[in-house]
Amino acid sequence: MSGLFARLAGRGSRGAKLDYDKAKELASAQSPEARRELAGRADAQPEILYFLAEDSDVDVRRTVAGNQATPPHAGVRLATDDDIEVRCTLAQQIGRLAPELDDAAREKVGAIVNEVLDILAQDQVARVRAVLSETLKETENVPADLIRRLANDAAIEVASPVLEFSPVLDDEFLREIIQNSPASEILSSIS
Repeated sequence: MSGLFARLAGRGSRGAKLDYDKAKELASAQSPEARRELAGRADAQPEILYFLAEDSDVDVRRTVAGNQATPPHAGVRLATDDDIEVRCTLAQQIGRLAPELDDAAREKVGAIVNEVLDILAQDQVARVRAVLSETLKETENVPADLIRRLANDAAIEVASPVLEFSPVLDDEFLREIIQNSPASEILSSIS
């Protein structure tokens, strides 16, 4: 299938840039395999990836969620996807992206990234929140209120990583947690 994809996308020789018109054609292809391969391309145009974020095939959406080239505004759509794996993949990806934003990028897309982080931190499925917590546990360059929300989470698998490792949480906040939490797992994570 990848040979067909390469020909359709105008990638006959190594390193050739993805042709926009061919990418549009592939994004609407009947073959989920072709759409999935397109969704995984690092050189796929942001608008193509945004379009694929709403694909009917869950594997295509998972691939978009894991693609570093996916634009942050597609994350808003993916953060509310019906599939847990899509949201977990996005939590890993956006959790790695958020701290790497330089000042210019933070000014441009920081609000969108923070919105996606906020949606994921409020996910009804603890596993999604746990993936986000694990990904952000040692990160300094994320909103402190987000880390505090994860640290206060009722699910130990969510709270523990940030309580144990986060440089964002100060001693005063940790003392509050100790005073208000009888759970031995929480105390163990802080110590």
